[in-house]
Amino acid sequence: MLSAPFLVFCASFFMKSLKLKIDPMKLFTLNVSTTKVFTSLIVALFLSFTVVHAQEAEGEKKITATSVYNEALALLKAKDFEAGLPLMKQAIELATTEENEKVLKLAKKNASKASYSLGKAKYKAKAYDEAMALYKEGLGYDSLNVSNIAGMGAVLKKQGKALEATDYLVQSAMMYKEKGKTQRVDNTMKSLNSMTGKAYTTDKFDEAIMIGEKALAVGEHASISYYLSRCYLEKGDKEKALELASKAVEIGTKEEKIEDKYYIAQAKAYAALGKKAEAIAAYEKVTGEKYLEQAQYQIGQLKG
Repeated sequence: MLSAPFLVFCASFFMKSLKLKIDPMKLFTLNVSTTKVFTSLIVALFLSFTVVHAQEAEGEKKITATSVYNEALALLKAKDFEAGLPLMKQAIELATTEENEKVLKLAKKNASKASYSLGKAKYKAKAYDEAMALYKEGLGYDSLNVSNIAGMGAVLKKQGKALEATDYLVQSAMMYKEKGKTQRVDNTMKSLNSMTGKAYTTDKFDEAIMIGEKALAVGEHASISYYLSRCYLEKGDKEKALELASKAVEIGTKEEKIEDKYYIAQAKAYAALGKKAEAIAAYEKVTGEKYLEQAQYQIGQLKG
């Protein structure tokens, strides 16, 4: 049996809640049977209110796109990408269902970044297939995430797929250029230069030309121009070879990074065109030990 004070308190509370005009003190003027019934009613009402309040509290903790996004973002900021990415994907699903465009946009952007970070880790671990899958996933969330595009190019390069890698690397270089990220552009051009050089030195002249020409669409580059000159000369296009060799010399001079091999390429193109005087003049500009003996020999041959 409930105590009298508690009974009065509960009665007062529920009478007010239910807007019933009954004096709770009159409970004690009722017979025992009636009091028991009323007591049971109060207990039932009390339990009902407790359940309702519990449900309301639970409702306040309802999972939403925003709540999941915030939880995922906290994990990503802590660099826990393994746990953060799945939650961010859940936030994307919820935001899509809720038609919450703001959260959807933010979640996709951050999911793309998380995919790149996980992909980069896989790349460093030489798990190239897994890295590629993550870069592709990231690109699916945000097609303008240049890091994922560059990552795909890097993976393809490692896998020996030079022509496929070129397209992604050139695309990323152009995007970096638009963003004013000069160092990123330079690094990407170095990668493209090494690919062009490797194709040339392994006598894959057509491949070298395809890589090099696409690379020059990003911007001028002395070394790539040099390799292209040598390739075009091997292919019999003497005029194009001279044009590119002269461009390599021009860029190298302007950047104060002239290399003797640029003069060698220029001289060979001149000689192939029958311009002996120009060829000799180009060979005479060679001063470094690596190419000096070759240049002097060719000068002697041209002077006959």
